[in-house]
Parts: sequence; C-alpha cells; structure tokens
Amino acid sequence: MDIKERFEQKCEPVTETGCWIWTGCYSGKGRTGYGLFHTKTVKTGAKMKKAHRVSYELYKEEIPEGMLVCHKCDNPACVNPDHLFLGSHIDNMKDMISKGRAHFQNKKEN
Repeated sequence: MDIKERFEQKCEPVTETGCWIWTGCYSGKGRTGYGLFHTKTVKTGAKMKKAHRVSYELYKEEIPEGMLVCHKCDNPACVNPDHLFLGSHIDNMKDMISKGRAHFQNKKEN
C-alpha cells in the first residue's frame, strides 16, 4: 500500500463542513492538537509528521522551507487539502485576528 492510500484510510469526510477529520494519532492528549502521520520512505526513513502538512504535500505541492500550512476552516483535525493554504507566521496571525480567534480578542471586559 502506498503512502497516499495509508493516509486516506485515516481520513473521515464530514459532509456538512467539507472537513476531512483525521482519525489517526494526535500530538496532544486525546484528540486535541494536530494529527500525526508516520511516513516511511526510502529517502527519509521513518518519520512522524503533522497530518495536515502531509496532506498538503500529497495533494498540492512541496512545502517551502519556513512556511506554515494553515487551515481555512480553523479545524486543526482537518486534513482536506482544499481547506489548507501556505502562509508565513505573520500570515497565520493575521488570519487568526481577522477571524476573531486571538486570545486578546476573547477577553471579557470587567
């Protein structure tokens, strides 16, 4: 079985949102954080990578050095390549602020 087939076995599509939810292991406790995928290639050997980054590379293109793979859907469990885009750290922060997800935006007034 090739890497793409193994990857797709760990994705569960959600019709309502279009997200592909990762069903494999995660970087946080339980199902929090980002999904992880165990890659096995002759070139790199065995390596754990974030599942959304693997998805981007499998379906779109190689990720340039220093770039992040960001989520349009704001769902860290999503690995749908149509929900992913490349960005710098600054781009990711601007996206977070524009969507009202920054911690300082969520503080209640006393």
